[in-house]
Amino acid sequence: MAEAAEVRTDVVNRDRNHGKWCTAGYFLELAKIISERRFDQLDLK
Repeated sequence: MAEAAEVRTDVVNRDRNHGKWCTAGYFLELAKIISERRFDQLDLK
């Protein structure tokens, strides 16, 4: 919650904060893809 409030109120560093959120989202999606592939490989064995 505090991080979201910081993003809304920090006008000067908005771009930097947006980059942090985009990077975090990218890694979450990447982890999801890796997990799905591992799960699929376990089904094949």
